[in-house]
Amino acid sequence: MLRLNNEKFKPNDKLKPLETHQTATGFVFNEDMTKVLLIHHKKLNKWLGPGGHVDQDEMPHMAVAREIQEEVGLEVEFLKHPQISPNLNEDTEWLVPTPYVTMLQYIPQNKDQPEHYHYDFSYLMVAIELGLSANVTELKGVGWFTLEEVKKLDTFNIVQSICNELMQE
Repeated sequence: MLRLNNEKFKPNDKLKPLETHQTATGFVFNEDMTKVLLIHHKKLNKWLGPGGHVDQDEMPHMAVAREIQEEVGLEVEFLKHPQISPNLNEDTEWLVPTPYVTMLQYIPQNKDQPEHYHYDFSYLMVAIELGLSANVTELKGVGWFTLEEVKKLDTFNIVQSICNELMQE
């Protein structure tokens, strides 16, 4: 029997009714999972997985692949999760990549936008090739990092957690 795991999500009466933007993030690894691709975000001044906003009429998995191509010039493949193999009508039904983590993130007011939420779909991916070409207008830096190196970066807890769970030392 499947059960809902509510250990980490506690409904909060103080959750403000704010506008919500859909975003998608990619945790891109090399083939043997010993390195992860991270970008140094200009506005946030932190290291995180590449990604961005989901455009209107775009699906989150398509948005993250587009954002990675735009930000760092990489072609990627989605890592598959164990899942059911349903008998689908391929003319009308398709399986799409499953996010590894889906998060609600509070974004404080800044000079460009009022406070809002990001409903972020985070995917696990592998790079087809490891060459990079950073979009210097959006990024302060980009690189491939080992788990030891990730532990020393100024990043968010979720980045550290995913890397700790999945990377080989």
